[in-house]
Amino acid sequence: MNDKRNQYWLWAAIGLLLCLNVGTIGWIFRKTEPLRINRTNGGGNAEAFLPNRLGFDKQQRFQYRQYRQELRQAIRPHEVSLRQLRADLFARLQAPTTPTEAVVDSLVDRMNAQTGQLTRLRFRQWRRVRELCTPAQRPAFDELMTRLRERLNRIDPNATRERRRKLEKNNQ
Repeated sequence: MNDKRNQYWLWAAIGLLLCLNVGTIGWIFRKTEPLRINRTNGGGNAEAFLPNRLGFDKQQRFQYRQYRQELRQAIRPHEVSLRQLRADLFARLQAPTTPTEAVVDSLVDRMNAQTGQLTRLRFRQWRRVRELCTPAQRPAFDELMTRLRERLNRIDPNATRERRRKLEKNNQ
């Protein structure tokens, strides 16, 4: 009789621990869901983030999609060229003879030219999107651009962690 009673309590303890584990896993997934949504820019569709945030109508969304496709096509050759230049630069490290400073400077200047062209193309894209916005949408667009600029100019690696903590506190 005593063995059956001990066995009963053992099974009850196992069941209780199983329920606690399932509850803990559920709690963890529920707490991390807002962070996942923020990371994927609005639920998984990065292309829809800006139109959703600014409240674009159907015509504006169509135009925005066209702008993004044009940008991708314009950027692709520059990114390929930049990758090739970078690979060429680092391949020279493994060469039997070390490259001269003139060769390195030439490659770096070409890389800077490609990076500058990419920046110009992206700036033109943002300018076109701002022109696409109605006067009522422009303040929201300007706020997003301010946040983007601050993020690009951020030096502190802990700033991302602090932002996550703020988001988690706001979502609690």
